[in-house]
Amino acid sequence: IVVYLAIVALLLGLIIQASATLVSSISDLLDDVPKLRAQIESLLASVQVWLGTFGLTVNLEEQAQEIVANLQAWALTLVDPLQSIAVASIGIFGNILILVILSIYMALDRDDIMAFLYRLVPPAYVPQARVLQVSVSRSFGGFLRGQLIMGLVFGMFTAVVNVIFGLPYAAVTTVAAGVLQMIPFFGPFVSWMPPVLVAMIMPSGPLVPVAILMAIAWFVTMNVLQPRLMSGSVGIHPIVVLGSVVVGSKIAGIAGAI
Repeated sequence: IVVYLAIVALLLGLIIQASATLVSSISDLLDDVPKLRAQIESLLASVQVWLGTFGLTVNLEEQAQEIVANLQAWALTLVDPLQSIAVASIGIFGNILILVILSIYMALDRDDIMAFLYRLVPPAYVPQARVLQVSVSRSFGGFLRGQLIMGLVFGMFTAVVNVIFGLPYAAVTTVAAGVLQMIPFFGPFVSWMPPVLVAMIMPSGPLVPVAILMAIAWFVTMNVLQPRLMSGSVGIHPIVVLGSVVVGSKIAGIAGAI
């Protein structure tokens, strides 16, 4: 019980601190919206001139204004919920405490609970029910844990890149990269973008080194960490995981790889 309560207190502290940091970072982003709009328009103006040499008439500056407006609206919708997290921490603590108590009972009485559930299953289907229970516990639970670990690791990589180059809006880009990495299938393919976009719109920003470091972090996460985590959750070797992805992509493209 002491260990459980210590974990709950630590998590609540982290949630409150992270929400405060995010509020500060988003507020800075809102304050810098006019400057960001000018930087993006300046960046896209040269691109538009280059496209014009090929006879392409695309109004990138107008699109940039829409992107910045959408970004500002998105940031405004996040400020109030994040500020209310600290106020609602007492209610959050109460709900988490109930979950902790339930999990303690489930851990202590696991065998009795499973025996009761198996008694509800017709005898002929008990072996299949046991297989299902083990599969869900190991494979699906391992998959969720693997996604969480990959998101946290990639978020730490992003935080290190932000600190090294002193990029603005570090909290927002770090959280965005970590959350995107946790989203199965399509999330990892865009998880590297948040800090790269910030470096792109900065005047004389360190675009190339940031892009290189994020590419290295993405490669390590997807080709070293992910196969090992997924092999642990489904019980097969990382080489088989990577091999199956390669074979599946050759047979049926992206869907086959998934």
